[in-house]
Amino acid sequence: MGKHGPVRQPDFFVVGAPKSGTTALHTHLLAHPDFHLPDRKDAPYFGSDLEFRRWRLSRAEYEDDLRPGVHARILGHSCVWYLYSRRAAEEIHAAAPEARIVIMLRNPVDMLHAQHSQFLYNGNEDIADFGAAIEAEPDRRRGRRVPRRAHFVQGLQYVDTARYAEQVGRYLRTFGRDRVRVIIYDDFRSDPAAAVGETARWLGGSDIPVAGGVVNANKRVRSRRLQAFLMAPPPAVERAAHALMPRSLHGKLAPWLIGRNVTRGPREPLPAEVRGRLGDELAGDVARLEELLERDLSAWRVPAERAAA
Repeated sequence: MGKHGPVRQPDFFVVGAPKSGTTALHTHLLAHPDFHLPDRKDAPYFGSDLEFRRWRLSRAEYEDDLRPGVHARILGHSCVWYLYSRRAAEEIHAAAPEARIVIMLRNPVDMLHAQHSQFLYNGNEDIADFGAAIEAEPDRRRGRRVPRRAHFVQGLQYVDTARYAEQVGRYLRTFGRDRVRVIIYDDFRSDPAAAVGETARWLGGSDIPVAGGVVNANKRVRSRRLQAFLMAPPPAVERAAHALMPRSLHGKLAPWLIGRNVTRGPREPLPAEVRGRLGDELAGDVARLEELLERDLSAWRVPAERAAA
């Protein structure tokens, strides 16, 4: 437990999926007076089957993140990889059996394209072409062609991360339908105010004004080599920089340099051949998800005119 004793467990968890609007939802709820969420999003604690090389919250760190919200009306925690995890649903339920679960889902092909771009940005991926990265999955499953600085190798099995039906089913079985809210990204994007307001009320809060605009725009790095170095510097370099820099700059220089190395804008369009191939591979899963949610998702089977931002 944390150094100040046990803490109250969250009333709700935003568990994924990646690149599906969770950052926007987290940001809006964070600004709502009824809610408290830790400032750092996607810091994993549950999901013991997920192998994060760079970091994972210890129990003390997880509780320290929650502790400032001990008196909040509604306490939450967000990590987009809990949906992909095979163990997180049961582990969350063991810690907080009365919690509510929020799941956000995006067209799986668009999600994968966006996640590949995110992995290029954060150093988890080194194959710049999305189609080639998908084709590398069999090799990577055998431990080959894995980036030396990859921090979440399991995430490089892209198609597996997009098999929503099994993932959502785990949470429905574990928590029950009345405690799980699934938000489709298409609905969220067309009317974010309604999606956020309805979710805030479902979680027990009051309504919330929501301004438009993109919260987590696509990011591209100017220098991938510099980005990889800044994201995971050699321990000796990190120790030397920490010793030589003024204390006022500790924890600030690397984020500043990372920001200077980033540009924002739409990603490259997804080739029709790659979209069609992935769409065919995931069509059965989309059909099972439609049955599970009792929701028409036929729009996900129609090639988009352009990749979403």
